[in-house]
Amino acid sequence: MHFVYNIAGLDQIVFRSGTGITRTELPDVYFIEGTEQYIQVPDIQTSEYLRSLGESFELELEERDGLWFVKYPCLK
Repeated sequence: MHFVYNIAGLDQIVFRSGTGITRTELPDVYFIEGTEQYIQVPDIQTSEYLRSLGESFELELEERDGLWFVKYPCLK
């Protein structure tokens, strides 16, 4: 589900909840199901967390500057 927040004076923020994510054969490359977009893996902690989730899973994502990031990367 897509959520878009518009606050005067701030950039638009887009969230996706319950988004299906699929791991690829390449390390730290995860595609958003149903799109050709992928999520950004900004650090080793996020990488380890995503690897622990398996081949396919659901996450909440946040879009920043046209790139998708895990909304709460440190929550396990």
